[in-house]
Amino acid sequence: MRKILLMCMMSLGAMASAQIFVNEGFEGSSLPTGWASTTTGTGTTSTPSGYGVEAGTVCEGSKAVYKNIYKLVYTGWNLTYTSAVSNGTALDYSFKYLAKPYSSTNVVEGTVAADYSIDGGVTWVDLLAPVVLNSPTNPIPCTTVSGTIPAGVIPAGADFRFRLKSTSSTTADFYMGFDDVKLSQVLSNPPVCTTVSAPAAAATAISVTPTITWASAAYTTGYTLNLGTTPGGTDVINGLDVGNVTSYVVPAANTLNYSTQYYVTVIPKNNIGSATGCTSSSFTTRAIPCPSVSAPASSATAVSLTPAFTWSAVTGATGYKLSIGTTAGGTDILNNSDLGNVLTYTYAQAPTLNYNTKYYYTLNSYSASSNSTSCSERNFTTKTLCPSVTAPASSATGVSITPTFTWTANTDATGYRISIGTTAGATDILNNVDVGNVLTYVYNGTALNYNTKYFYTVNAYNGAIASIGCSERSFTTKTLCPSVTAPASSATGVSVTPTFTWTANTDATGYRISIGTTAGATNVLNNVDVGNVLTYTLGAPLAYGVKYFYTINAYNATATSVGCTERSFTTLTLCPTVSAPVSNAAGVSLTPTFTWAAVNNVTGYRISIGTTSGGTDVLNSFDVGNVLTYTLPTPLNNSTQYYYTIVGYIGTQVSTGCSERSFFTICTSTNVPYTLDFENVTIPLLPGCSTAINSGTGNVWTSEAGYAPFDTTGKVLRYKWSTSAAANTWFFTQGINLVAGTSYTIKYKYANSGTTYAEKLKVAYGTSADVSGMTNPIADYPNIVDGVIHQESLTFTPPTSGVYYFGFQAYSITNRFYLMVDDINIDLTASLATSENVKAKNDIKVYPNPFADVLNISDVSNVRSISVVDISGKLVKTFDKPESTLHLGGLNSGMYLVILNMKDGSKQTIKAIKK
Repeated sequence: MRKILLMCMMSLGAMASAQIFVNEGFEGSSLPTGWASTTTGTGTTSTPSGYGVEAGTVCEGSKAVYKNIYKLVYTGWNLTYTSAVSNGTALDYSFKYLAKPYSSTNVVEGTVAADYSIDGGVTWVDLLAPVVLNSPTNPIPCTTVSGTIPAGVIPAGADFRFRLKSTSSTTADFYMGFDDVKLSQVLSNPPVCTTVSAPAAAATAISVTPTITWASAAYTTGYTLNLGTTPGGTDVINGLDVGNVTSYVVPAANTLNYSTQYYVTVIPKNNIGSATGCTSSSFTTRAIPCPSVSAPASSATAVSLTPAFTWSAVTGATGYKLSIGTTAGGTDILNNSDLGNVLTYTYAQAPTLNYNTKYYYTLNSYSASSNSTSCSERNFTTKTLCPSVTAPASSATGVSITPTFTWTANTDATGYRISIGTTAGATDILNNVDVGNVLTYVYNGTALNYNTKYFYTVNAYNGAIASIGCSERSFTTKTLCPSVTAPASSATGVSVTPTFTWTANTDATGYRISIGTTAGATNVLNNVDVGNVLTYTLGAPLAYGVKYFYTINAYNATATSVGCTERSFTTLTLCPTVSAPVSNAAGVSLTPTFTWAAVNNVTGYRISIGTTSGGTDVLNSFDVGNVLTYTLPTPLNNSTQYYYTIVGYIGTQVSTGCSERSFFTICTSTNVPYTLDFENVTIPLLPGCSTAINSGTGNVWTSEAGYAPFDTTGKVLRYKWSTSAAANTWFFTQGINLVAGTSYTIKYKYANSGTTYAEKLKVAYGTSADVSGMTNPIADYPNIVDGVIHQESLTFTPPTSGVYYFGFQAYSITNRFYLMVDDINIDLTASLATSENVKAKNDIKVYPNPFADVLNISDVSNVRSISVVDISGKLVKTFDKPESTLHLGGLNSGMYLVILNMKDGSKQTIKAIKK
């Protein structure tokens, strides 16, 4: 039974006779008008969890309203109905409740209750005192509660409220459901008409056993159904009482006619009477369906020339019609031929079907009122008259030039014909020659060519009927080409006077050789006849280091080989094996020495050097003579990549294709202050004298256009993101001169571009620009995940004087990177103020500081000697017999370290600044 809200007011003229009337099964997807849902607890959604079967098997229909209440989240749920149309009579009420655990590990534990109010919810009267629910594992099935509120208790026009309540314990987790709520006061007026919702008005293609549905009408206790073939007609169903439901299915025993228009009228009623003036709604039933065909199967092959068609019966059909054609949609064999009310038909009439032919057919059903439409077209192909050919095998090679053709018999055939051609479909050798009713044929016509592809077809016939569409096959006759053994195909290092060798072809009486410098060319030898031999040595030498292409053909008195394989070989190279500089070497001298190994027979070597790949702007094929080493006399540029090639020559023959190599010249170190901001770097190259090393599986550091949070107009050092790739990537600065015992400050910025992935960065320095050299850690940032710029300023003191490299490491096993570094600055830690006097541990002072030309020392009695060192670590001044006044006018402006070598063997270092 369909259940839906049935409370509404009558018309404005009938307000005085309105009453509370509810028949609600919650079959929709939202609460009906007049209902409200509220909850207690910490849950944020007061609406029901849904409408369906989550609370268990519904009581009637297909849905119940339910709410998941559990623990302290939803501790209680109220479902309240409100009405102000009481007529003061007694109110019959009933409802059903059900519950089910949320899952197999949860329990139903709580209460269910019901009450009502006649003062808008100020005071409440129990209809069902709280019932304890306790079902740890099993659902609580539909339980019905019913009763009557006596007449006069709910005054006419009262603000009436009916409430369903449930609660959960602190350990419960279950679905609470309510269904089939019925509230009914004494009816005082008949219902109004309803509207049919299905089939939709004027709908077509409707089932012949349709489901008729309609909207519920207020104050209704039942419905009468009429169905006819005219508006308001009752010739099919006349006044059928279907009960208090909102749907009716026409039974199969009373199937409607196909392709027929029907009119349905639904009349609501109650104990007062029936609605009047209700109109009918029309719909048209579907056309009779197509039969289900079983034979011939769709796309069937080898079908008899008198095929049998079979199909299953269609309910209501009085006959079937068949169409057959030779094209899709065609009817040239049968055109909608009426077969009668049968389920099988054998075609055995004119025109006779052909062998190996595709036919298309369609089977339709019909009745007195309808014909099937758009039935599927199927096809089948009749059996073939073609024989099954066994030789030559399709695409066979090495076939005799007088081939034998064989095939197996076709029982329908009385003879066979053969066609042979030099192209697909051609018949220029044999044109459908009748060989009689035999199963083998030896070709003895005009001799076929060697190594040639031929196409052939064997057809059959039966009287005047010839096979069609028989498969064309091909074969290739045996070759006259010899089997070449030397030079091996693609051989290298071959003599410039090579020897060619091959094995005999028994059909050949001689051989010819062609040689060229490109594929297919004959510019060295053009089909030169070498006689009936199996070896040939080239007289005139070929060029060194050149690739040649050659073909050896055979011939006899009647034929010349065709399609013989072309091979290639490359002659001995004059390119030397270069040992220095190593390809891609770094830190190479500005006047590098080139070395290589000797090449046999070479009389000299030439060197080319350029600043670009293939370039010769430094040296252009410079002849260095027959030597194995050469030192460049003119210095190259500092920190620059160069490309070079060394070639050998013999007389006028110069080697070709020699490998080009490259190297990087040495990069000199720099002094502090050192600044690196990447602004003048060509993307994606790194700054001069810096390097990047990747020891993991990710990408490497490169310079990039600015990324947030850095400004978008500048450039940064960036580690590119690589999907889930492990990283161990370093960036190293240029070498920087540092002095032992001196405090330096390194400043830099770092950031990531977002907050999704935690970035990881280490900073260190050491004496070589590689991973193992980074022995002095400065900082480690293992969790950069805030997406903002960080600016660091850290001090450090190198353990010894020398050249140091600073490294920035992106490291991770699983993280992804958008890691950036910028504005690297290395300088002495905070310079001395103008008025500052530096004081040694034994109270020795130097002044003034900064100084102009003279620096005074307060006490030299315990000083053995004094050394003055500049910031790069270079010794610039020594005083073996120190005095209290040091004359330093010859020094440049800048910071210096004044080292006091004490008589007790200790040392004291004082910073001083010269103006």
